[in-house]
Amino acid sequence: MNIGTITSNATVEVKWCRGGRLGTVEESFISRLNTGDRFLFAGRPLTLFRFDGLTAWVKRSRGSHGLQVPRWNGGRMPLSTLLSAAVLEQVRLAGESQQDSSAPPLPPETAAIAPLITTQATWSRLP
Repeated sequence: MNIGTITSNATVEVKWCRGGRLGTVEESFISRLNTGDRFLFAGRPLTLFRFDGLTAWVKRSRGSHGLQVPRWNGGRMPLSTLLSAAVLEQVRLAGESQQDSSAPPLPPETAAIAPLITTQATWSRLP
């Protein structure tokens, strides 16, 4: 029976090899990496030195090319029907405002995404 409890995935502590803690990342991300793989964490390029238990030992990496970026499980969860409809409505409003200068002013949040919607429409189809 679901009682509305939100569960979290196992997290792994990210620590410097020479000591010091950087934070945590989901185990599902770090377990896909191999020793020597590079990833971006806390705005820093890092190299995985060792993954032991629930601790990932890392060293600073040079350059930012070819880095993997952590993904959290929340990004893989489906949107509810109500939220999906609201997001589509904001996309529609942003698209219309770009095409019709007489359209009413957009809410600030929608105005912020309007340039992204224009770029998406240029590169591909809008959902």
